[in-house]
Amino acid sequence: MAIKLITVTVKTWIGGRVGILTSSNLTTTDVTSHTTKTFLAMWVKVHQDKCTPLVVGCIYHPPDADNIETTDYITTTLIKLAKKHPTVSFIVAGDFNRPPLETMMGQNNLRNLVNFPTRNEATLDMLLTDIPEYKTLTKLAPIANNDHCCILLDGVPAASTSRYRRVIKRKVTEQSKVNIYITIAQETWDTVIDPSNVHEKDEALH
Repeated sequence: MAIKLITVTVKTWIGGRVGILTSSNLTTTDVTSHTTKTFLAMWVKVHQDKCTPLVVGCIYHPPDADNIETTDYITTTLIKLAKKHPTVSFIVAGDFNRPPLETMMGQNNLRNLVNFPTRNEATLDMLLTDIPEYKTLTKLAPIANNDHCCILLDGVPAASTSRYRRVIKRKVTEQSKVNIYITIAQETWDTVIDPSNVHEKDEALH
């Protein structure tokens, strides 16, 4: 089954934008998004008949963005989505501007399929996935005035439904513990306290 799906990062004079364009014959569900002055991200779930559903993320990580914040966000999002949708496979693509992703990729069982320059002689764009059947990419010309090339994920059979549940483990460091303490100390907890339904409280807590 061919998956017609495009992730787009668009540069403007005030920063970047992200978007995911899908074929009209695919059923998709918006999952989550993240927009700050640091970086941008959006995620959608792509439903496939008789095949494992996909969660596709599109990331724009500017050159001056905080590498730790971006990698922690991606890991946290993947953990949440894997918990909520235990049978999905992941594709994460976009303009990363070369942050150190090796540790994050190892923790989340992701591979980067981009092994060629995507902007002049620099490899700034990546396509990360945990689907073993996806192995090769094709480099295409840029669209319009964009100076980044397009990347085509070559058509291969979609991943079959796995009998096993994915387990993702976060690497715990002293700095990550400190970040959690700071976040908890600054949280008002109103979103957890206010709901009367225990399920809504649990969702807000996570």
